[in-house]
Amino acid sequence: MTYEEPYFSSGARNPDGKIAQFFDHTDLMANKHGLYFDIYSIKSQVHVAFKAFLDTFVDNFEMKTEQKQYVNSQHIDIKQGGVLRKLDIGFSVPSGNIIQAKQHMQNLNLLVKSLYAVANEKNLPSSVGAPRYRIRFLNLMADSETPTKLSGKGSAKSSGLEGYIEGLTYEFDMDAGFMTDPTELGFVYPKLIKVNFSYYPVTDTNPMWKKTTEKDENGKIIDGYKFTLGSFPYAHKGFGSGKGAPGASDSGATTRKINEQNQARMKKLLGRQ
Repeated sequence: MTYEEPYFSSGARNPDGKIAQFFDHTDLMANKHGLYFDIYSIKSQVHVAFKAFLDTFVDNFEMKTEQKQYVNSQHIDIKQGGVLRKLDIGFSVPSGNIIQAKQHMQNLNLLVKSLYAVANEKNLPSSVGAPRYRIRFLNLMADSETPTKLSGKGSAKSSGLEGYIEGLTYEFDMDAGFMTDPTELGFVYPKLIKVNFSYYPVTDTNPMWKKTTEKDENGKIIDGYKFTLGSFPYAHKGFGSGKGAPGASDSGATTRKINEQNQARMKKLLGRQ
């Protein structure tokens, strides 16, 4: 079975076997525009998807630094040790009918199970690293090593942002209440669930500026710098030249080329060109 992009449909059979007469326009929006969080567990191969009723999206870049003070000097040197990226994600999972409520409960159960280790050959929890994931959310969470031809939507397995989940929490909204199935005594399903977690992205390629050479407009070879990840931290198409803005995006471009594009756009905006 091949993995495909998520597809949302609230049309299903009720417990009594009759077709549910229910239409949710958010299904159409999610399918057409890719408005969903698609989550794929690399080790357990669990995959779940939720429509993107986004509550929180905070991207943190914490610089790890080391301070050093020399003898007989008041000056303190700061040495950079790296950059730790952490995404704080929060979204709501509302249910419009009992069918949706059951689907959401099943997906949330699977997401929790995916946090646990995969067994090794001795049927013991594997101790080789924490479970890794790929998550796809439009162009804001996508593979940083994928070219910017990346589609605005897609599957987590093929084009998701790889990383680790930490601090997964669910909150059942008590004001919204619960749904019940008349054929299932003693079972309740939340109408609204708040999901929150932190995500630590990782890449195979080191994010950094590499020195390179290029030719200027006169054919002279000059030094420049190019970032190793073109679609970082978010995939984007840049500025299309067909709309009066010269240049494309900063993906794969050197700092000199990026600066030239920015200056050209600024001159055009100021009417100097």
